[in-house]
Amino acid sequence: MADSAAAASVDRTIELLAPVYEDVCPTTVNSVTRVPVTLQRTADDWIQLAFANPSVRKDVACVNGASGCRCDFVRFLRALLLLSERLVLHVHATYVVSVGQAPVATLQLRVRVHEEAKRGTPLKDFDLVLSHLQATVLSIVPRNEQSRKETVNAALEQAKNSSCHVVGCRLHPWGADKQMQPPKQKLNLPDVFHSLTSQMEVDQMEIRDDATYVARMTRTNKQILMTDLPTNVLQNIVCLMNARDLASLSGVCSLFQHMAYEVVPGLNLVLYDHQRRGLKWMLRRETPSLTCIPQPHPFILSSESESESATAVDLIEDRVITHPHVTASDACGGMFCDEPGLGKTITMLALILRTKGQTTDNTPVDTRGPSGRVNRPGLRSARSRGRSVGVEDLCLNIFERLCGRSHGKGWTHLFPL
Repeated sequence: MADSAAAASVDRTIELLAPVYEDVCPTTVNSVTRVPVTLQRTADDWIQLAFANPSVRKDVACVNGASGCRCDFVRFLRALLLLSERLVLHVHATYVVSVGQAPVATLQLRVRVHEEAKRGTPLKDFDLVLSHLQATVLSIVPRNEQSRKETVNAALEQAKNSSCHVVGCRLHPWGADKQMQPPKQKLNLPDVFHSLTSQMEVDQMEIRDDATYVARMTRTNKQILMTDLPTNVLQNIVCLMNARDLASLSGVCSLFQHMAYEVVPGLNLVLYDHQRRGLKWMLRRETPSLTCIPQPHPFILSSESESESATAVDLIEDRVITHPHVTASDACGGMFCDEPGLGKTITMLALILRTKGQTTDNTPVDTRGPSGRVNRPGLRSARSRGRSVGVEDLCLNIFERLCGRSHGKGWTHLFPL
């Protein structure tokens, strides 16, 4: 997770795959080269990448151009350049080449609202660009080095096989009219639920740095830390703690944090793997720090100005509006949903036992709406005038059917709410 300043930045970064130009960035082993670049329109209405140092110009071409790719890469950059020419967006581009097993080049485009953008400018024709400016509030940022590499490689491969070649985009897979269309996959419901619960992997970090451990052990005055003990010994110690001690231990380091996720004091059964993942996700969603990190608004690209006349881009209505700088914040809690019979009740009881003895943090809620009006928590609506539904109509009819089925006539009762 980025720091709060970066999280609330008014810039949005779009990263596109690009061809590797060795005359611009000589590739060296294990290095990252960054070169500023600008988008320029040619006399024949094409787009070029203009590099200042070295002074090189390259016609825009996608990363799969040699294989006859028919993608929207050029259309994307043409639309972005047009928005820049119309003073709607500021665009700062950087050509980045990273060398690993094979060199990979990307165009990193930092986009922000132009100060002279005119209110009411329609942007319906620029949906391809605007769809990539929505903030990924729930994006997963793995901190484990291996998971980070796997995530980056998967994102690059997915971008290479998309129609926009934007890294991290899942909106534009190859369509039916594309030459490089992958096999069509059916909707897999378990995969959908797994993607929704994958937020639990957000805070995974490296448990033990082998290089640091070896360096400490080779010193003359070597230091032995508690985390150097065998994992099974530490696990036995953690299992003897109560809920409040586990909460305190979770804040020590990542090793104890992930060990504590597996322990539920007072629960005399073993949770299944999917139940442990659900418990971990719910504990994560009850972390008070979720509300303390400002995040970019997912549907409004605003400027830094706090003025009521400041310009912004409404990414839903696709137009320029006047709106002061706005950020979003997460909220604790969530909806725990799963298919019937998978043990939601046991998982929820495990959460209750896991948080036994703890109290909730009465964090003040920001209730300001888009119009800037402030509604004080606790105020009731002045438009409410009595009941619209009678008490006798608010009943659970399912009990009527169950009682009638189990006990026959004469046992039917209504239970008002």
